[in-house]
Amino acid sequence: MIILENLKPPITERELKKERHYKAFQNVCRRYVYSDAKDKSDVFKAIYHGVSMINATEYDTIKNLSYEYFGFFESINSLIALLSPRELMQIFPVEKTYDGEKWNCKDYFSTMEAMREHGLDTPIGDGVLNFLWDYFNESLSFYVVNYLGAINQLYKNETGRDMTAEFFADQGISFYRKFTADDGKEYLRDTKSGEFRRVRKPPPDGWKMIKY
Repeated sequence: MIILENLKPPITERELKKERHYKAFQNVCRRYVYSDAKDKSDVFKAIYHGVSMINATEYDTIKNLSYEYFGFFESINSLIALLSPRELMQIFPVEKTYDGEKWNCKDYFSTMEAMREHGLDTPIGDGVLNFLWDYFNESLSFYVVNYLGAINQLYKNETGRDMTAEFFADQGISFYRKFTADDGKEYLRDTKSGEFRRVRKPPPDGWKMIKY
């Protein structure tokens, strides 16, 4: 009988995509840093590949390796800061969704209004996160979620507290944490009152299970 040891699991399409963007990001950054004539198109390419690399990474991986990935985020953000809103729109166009006012969320109109207030040809500069918060593009929205996840994990590592839980607590909002007991049964704990509830499937009407 032949025993195969240390076999790696099959590489998924998502992992291949992440690896491709990672290599492209590294190559473009290296070329830009060591080039005497700085080519702005390299900045565009580095931002595209950097954001795409992050979005192709499993969320749990970003949380578990938050220190390492935070360095990637900071590098990408420093490149975004060099661009103007008009230039960023060449890489990640504003989504053509126009009913944000109806649903009280950002859309094409709110994004363009925020961009004009900032100055379409003014470098984004400091405060990249605040800028992206007002920017409506699916890829950049996923990027921001991943970035906030890394920041929250770093905060938890340093303080033992959860930024999301503290935010909800400050707003007076209760939410529930899900966990599995030793008997295999699933429970929800109210983070405000401390009360426990047994998970019944499907969830009660009006409930939605989210993972962060």
